[in-house]
Order: sequence, then C-alpha cells, then structure tokens
Amino acid sequence: QLAAVSERPFVVLHPAYNYWVKAYGLQQAGVISPNPEQGASASHIADLRQSIAKQSAFCIFAEPQFGNRKVQALAQQLNLRAGILDPLGADIAAGPKAYLAILGAMAAALSDCLAQ
Repeated sequence: QLAAVSERPFVVLHPAYNYWVKAYGLQQAGVISPNPEQGASASHIADLRQSIAKQSAFCIFAEPQFGNRKVQALAQQLNLRAGILDPLGADIAAGPKAYLAILGAMAAALSDCLAQ
C-alpha cells in the first residue's frame, strides 16, 4: 500500500514516526515541532520551510490529539496537502486487532494524502 508513495516526502507534527518511516522506506522531510508539548522556535520553522522546499514535500500531517492549526497554516503557506495521522487510533475499537487496524489506518492516511 505504501510502495506507490514511498518516494513522496512528507512532514509530521513531531518525531514519533522514525521507526515506522524506516521500516516502510518512506521519505519524511521534517517535523513541525521536535516536542509537541512545546512550540517550535522560529529558527526551527525556517529550517523546516527550507527542508520542505529542498525535498519537495507533498503533504503535511496533523494528529487529532494535538489539533491542527499549525499544520493548516503551514499547508496553506507552503501549498502542501494536509492529512491526519492518528497513532492512538481514537476511532478504532480496542481489542486484539486494534494495533493492526491503527497501522492500516495510518497507511491509508499516508497513501491518500501522498497520492497524486
């Protein structure tokens, strides 16, 4: 499912996806905030903008538990598509298949936003 979009760079809210990105051969262009509980510095955002331009990032992702104001603003300013990644699976019922369902939902969200 992710093979078709594996070379399309994207940006996430915080650095929670490094192992997932590596495991599936994805191209993460940056993070909005190194720590989601603190705001990103102006210099970090400036560096992120350069990274987005240099890598031709296509999509930027928010998470439902953190809101998406920063993501929407950057998406508009930088002409990026915006998506939602939910690593907690807020809309997925708890149970033995929940983890796989969460991974499937995240893969679908990435595919949907990164597809042309």
